[in-house]
Amino acid sequence: MPRDKAYLVVLLVMSLVVVGVTMAGVLPWWVGVVIFVPLVVSGLILKRHTENKRLYVPQPVFHAPPPHQPVQPATTTVRNLALPSVQRDYRFLLDATVLWRHSGAQGMPHPRPDQLAIDAIRERAIVFTEREPAADIDLLAPRLAAELSFPRPDRTGLLEVWAQDAALSLPDDDRERLRKLAGVRKDEEVWEYERAYERNKRTFLREDVLSSTGSAVVWWLARDTSRVQETVDLIGTLAKLVAAAQDREVEPVFRTFVNSLTDPSLRTNGDDFVDLLMAAILPNGSEPERADMADRLATLATDAGATDLAHTIRERFNAPDFTGAADTSPGLFDTPPASSPSPIHPNGQPDANPSTTPPNPL
Repeated sequence: MPRDKAYLVVLLVMSLVVVGVTMAGVLPWWVGVVIFVPLVVSGLILKRHTENKRLYVPQPVFHAPPPHQPVQPATTTVRNLALPSVQRDYRFLLDATVLWRHSGAQGMPHPRPDQLAIDAIRERAIVFTEREPAADIDLLAPRLAAELSFPRPDRTGLLEVWAQDAALSLPDDDRERLRKLAGVRKDEEVWEYERAYERNKRTFLREDVLSSTGSAVVWWLARDTSRVQETVDLIGTLAKLVAAAQDREVEPVFRTFVNSLTDPSLRTNGDDFVDLLMAAILPNGSEPERADMADRLATLATDAGATDLAHTIRERFNAPDFTGAADTSPGLFDTPPASSPSPIHPNGQPDANPSTTPPNPL
């Protein structure tokens, strides 16, 4: 500052000297101008600089505080920490590194912060494990490890607690028991399905197939409609089977078939089994009814391909085929086309030749 003032005084003196010399005629006027102008400009610049320094107020220097150093958490290790499962007799075992730090809350410090941290981890883990079965340990373990890895305040609010390297396990003998129980449950489920299947099958046979001899005969014949002869031979066997299934005596209408199975003298041959069948169907039928039934049975046998059996039935009950050739005759249940009325044969069929006298029944 004093140096600046002295410099201004020197410039002022030199300017005055230059002006005086120029006015006295010692120097040409233009030389005086060349010397005088720079001196004046330099003085103005120096004056401005001096005023700026006088007006400048120094600002206090702000120093940022040093960065906060995080407090290193304290740690402890737990091994085989027992945790309940939804099954009372099975417990999980937890291994983990427990970490904690003071939360800054006001209060007296705890004398055993490590135990307080372990209790906090146990309480958080129980919320998960007490709702899960022991067999689901492989699904529960990663979820529990993720939950315990976040810092959470404990119940006192003095600590923030979390866990690392959390591993959930079961005792080896409990694992073996659970494996055996799972196998037994699977076997039992299969057994229950098999029992239900057998029960349904027995119900079907008893209440449907073997409800009566007629139902059993129809069921057997439905398996292969071409085996009419075999079905007739089995009527006695089926009647006994139905009686045994229903805990009752053989129906009277089928006792002749049953007796033929046990008495050699009553066993039927290819000619007389038709008589037994007709006696079973129409035990008290009149001749027209028997002839009509014989015609129906013969037609059914013809449709099934048993032409020999159809011929035997018609001969036995005097029921000739009035419908023409077998290959062009309609089926048993076909509806005849509408036509003018024609004479009726005693067996119930239209007479193909009205002028012919119908044969006498047996």
